[in-house]
Amino acid sequence: MIDLGETEARVSEKGGTITRLTHKGKPIFATQFEKSGGKMRGGCHACAPWFGSSDLGRQHGHLRDIAGRGISHHNAAYVELARGSDSAYPWNMAYNTKTIIHESGIIETGFSMRRLNDEEKGGDKAPAPANPAQHPYYACTDASKTCVIVNGKREYGFSDKAHGIEMALKREIIIEMPDRWMEISLGGAFMERRNPWIFLWTDAPKEYVCVEPVLYDPTDFNTPKGLSLKIGQVLDISMTLKIYLR
Repeated sequence: MIDLGETEARVSEKGGTITRLTHKGKPIFATQFEKSGGKMRGGCHACAPWFGSSDLGRQHGHLRDIAGRGISHHNAAYVELARGSDSAYPWNMAYNTKTIIHESGIIETGFSMRRLNDEEKGGDKAPAPANPAQHPYYACTDASKTCVIVNGKREYGFSDKAHGIEMALKREIIIEMPDRWMEISLGGAFMERRNPWIFLWTDAPKEYVCVEPVLYDPTDFNTPKGLSLKIGQVLDISMTLKIYLR
């Protein structure tokens, strides 16, 4: 666990996932739990090397399944992880995740991914496709009363059919709920000229909503339009969350 002031977070060494986040005793992320069928919900996990579905592996990539080595301080947690190549995704990656409470009510989470030299291990010499994302589950009591402001517009409509929105130049998102509002600022590769996306989704509208920042359009993944990494290249993304309780 890490904490600063009235903000506390629990970070797992498995994938560097935030399993719990509270501020002034109130849940900000829904505490992670396992649903029937083995599906995990809650917290905030990284989606890498890709967001969404792909024939290269499981939904939202394999990073969240990797056990790593964590180092924690009173207000920060860092986890080192590595992934060997396999037949579906034959590129080696090394990952580093971070979760930092900068001051009470302000928390940053993110990760970097680095393409390792995998030529001798059977990895494809071609660039490795990548499209990382963050997948936070914000605690709520009623999704219909949750508003997301992006591109200067108010967006509603959380359902089990993910709703994608391409972001404009301003890389900020505001989430409004009856008892709080939260400001999200994106950093790292999210600040590149190509526009990121966010996806709105929930399968439990009385428990949580997901506002998921994704680096690029998921339909471009593993296509000539998509992003890919050469050996030695590094990609990092981050988001900083400011919490205001009413």
